[in-house]
Amino acid sequence: MAQPNKGLRRQVITRLPIDIADHVAELAAKNGLAVSEMTADLVATALGRPLPSETLPQARTRRRQ
Repeated sequence: MAQPNKGLRRQVITRLPIDIADHVAELAAKNGLAVSEMTADLVATALGRPLPSETLPQARTRRRQ
């Protein structure tokens, strides 16, 4: 099944300390998100922007389950 369009995005590559990367992975799993989606949400929160994952229909469905 095709993935829904997430809009215009730019790939950003970063390296995190292992403990922080593990924490992000745990948060992603708890929220039913991919690590990249969780990272985008955390960056958006730090910048005071809307959460990208909240604009995706399947993310809203996953979070309700």
